[in-house]
Order: sequence, then structure tokens, then C-alpha cells
Amino acid sequence: MGKTDLIFHHFHLSLPPDQDDCALNNGGCSNGCVQGPFGAQCTCPEGYQLLNDSKTCEDVDECLIPGFCSQLCYNERGAFRCYCSEGYLLEPDLRTCKATDPIAAVLLVAKRSQIIADHINRRPPLVAPVASGSGIVAVDFDRLTSRIFWADATQRKIWSSFENGTEKREVFSAGLMVPESLAVDWVGRNLYWTDSVMETVEVSTLDGAFRKVLLSKNVSSPRGLVLDPRTQ
Repeated sequence: MGKTDLIFHHFHLSLPPDQDDCALNNGGCSNGCVQGPFGAQCTCPEGYQLLNDSKTCEDVDECLIPGFCSQLCYNERGAFRCYCSEGYLLEPDLRTCKATDPIAAVLLVAKRSQIIADHINRRPPLVAPVASGSGIVAVDFDRLTSRIFWADATQRKIWSSFENGTEKREVFSAGLMVPESLAVDWVGRNLYWTDSVMETVEVSTLDGAFRKVLLSKNVSSPRGLVLDPRTQ
């Protein structure tokens, strides 16, 4: 029996070097087109991303990326703009906000029997009592009105006052068992809180109107609450 000669053929799948698929209807691309080894490849300008069809460019909403801007964000086509709340200036990186008066920085601390305001950047440090209670377990601040909100688990109440402790008033004094955390929505102007005994997460406007139970199922002794108003 004679030997069989084996002949191997090498096939190159790449296109001829002089072929330009981008020349025909821009390669089907909505924006940029470059000739790749296997045909047209679509590209997008900065601030846009390629959709799953590999041809269409879509604006990237940078404002949906957590922490992209330190405070406020406005999305534009192919771009974005970070901006700051009153009392802050935008840093040279165009994304970070810095207080114009760092001396005014205040840390609110709930310590069961009272709320204290620690003016952390003053020298010497200034610590002042703001409100008293019997079981204060949570506190938050509304920077638009300079009012603080706190939950007193022993009194079964939610209170509010100005930062200096004046104009103290009850927000809720009924329908609470053990309110253990709360959060102020400074954008939507709402107040959220949890009740570990009733096992609910509730919401109302900042003046206590339009109270509503948000969550009551599959909630067990909720004791912590954090709010991101940018994501609704």
C-alpha cells in the first residue's frame, strides 16, 4: 500500500487589505466606523456607549453612576455637569463639592437623653445641647429648613426642631411603637422611618401629612434606614 500525501490548506478569514466596509452606508454605524480585520467596527464618541446591536450609540447617563458627582448631577447628551448645593463650591476636578465655610460644619449626635451639636471645626471645639428626651435613637437633618428630626423610642414619638433647638414640635405621637431609625428626603421633602415592633417602613411628608406604610411584609425588626433620593 502506497503512502498517502496529506496536503494542508491555510484559510485566512480576514478581508482583503484594500476592502473598506465603512465606505458603504458608514458600515451601518450611527457614529464612527473603522475597518477591522473582519469587517466594519462601529465606535462611539466620549460620553456615548454602543448598544447590543453593535451599531447604535446611546448617551451614557453618568448621573446614574453612584458617587459620580459628590452632590448634584445634570446629564446632557454626550456629557454631564456636576453642581453643588448652596454653601458649597465645585472643586477643580469638576465633580467634588467643598464647603465654602468649613467652620460651620456640625455633627449631630443622639445619645439617648439628648441630642448634641458638635461644631467640629471650631477651635476650641464647641459642643452644645440641642434637644432632650428619654430614648433618642435616631436623628437626621433637613438642610433646606435647618430643622432636625429625631425618633424617641421610649416616648414613642418623632420630633422636630430647628438646629438650635427652638420651635420643637411633635411630628407623630400616635401609631408608633418603637421607632428606631429615620431618614429625611431633602429632595422629595419626605420623612422615612422604621418601627422594629410594628415591623414596618413608613413615609410621610416632613410636616407629618400623608402618612403611608411602604413595607410591612418580609420585614423583621427593622433598625436601620439609609435613603438615596437621587434614585427615587
